Amino acid sequence: MSIEVKENGVSRRTVLKGAAIGGVGLLGGGTLLSSCGSDEASGPVKFTARTNDETGLKIAQALADAYKAETGIEVTMQGSGDTNAFQDGISQWLQGTPDDVFQWMAGFRTNFRADQGLLYDVSENIKNLGDAMPAGFVSGATNPTDGKQYIIPTTWYPWGLHYRKSTMQEIGLDPEGLYNWDDFMKLLEGTQEGSYRIRTWR
Repeated sequence: MSIEVKENGVSRRTVLKGAAIGGVGLLGGGTLLSSCGSDEASGPVKFTARTNDETGLKIAQALADAYKAETGIEVTMQGSGDTNAFQDGISQWLQGTPDDVFQWMAGFRTNFRADQGLLYDVSENIKNLGDAMPAGFVSGATNPTDGKQYIIPTTWYPWGLHYRKSTMQEIGLDPEGLYNWDDFMKLLEGTQEGSYRIRTWR
């Protein structure tokens, strides 16, 4: 038996299922989370998009519009403004009066808040989506602590490793031979032997 928590007169299960279906195939949007709140409320569904970028806001609005078209329920969508400030203050926001649904990132950023009891279990939503949700998305959305999902992936983007071939040859490393995490860690250790730097950006 599943338990539905209702916010703004609509179940989170319905909101998230509709939002996820509306968002599949959109590029660059992020993922949706449900926040914990009171059992009953009235008014439209509130949705915060973790973006201040024009393209990201358009994607989030398309997601909200798709949900409204499917259900007839109003969605009030807003951007988070400064995404770094939103990210840094997310735990406090979740313990205050968070919106019904918001975009967030999978992995440890979600799992940490889920372990604190700040997020709603949407495992049943994921299950109900069936083949519409690729297995890799389900795996990435699964909290290893309890095997549940607290996030519904709607979009993704690739991560890559960029390197200078001449530098790799100089230190005797073969980036073409990376097949698993251990290989990657050995490559990183090899870069520590000289005055080489690894940079990350987002």
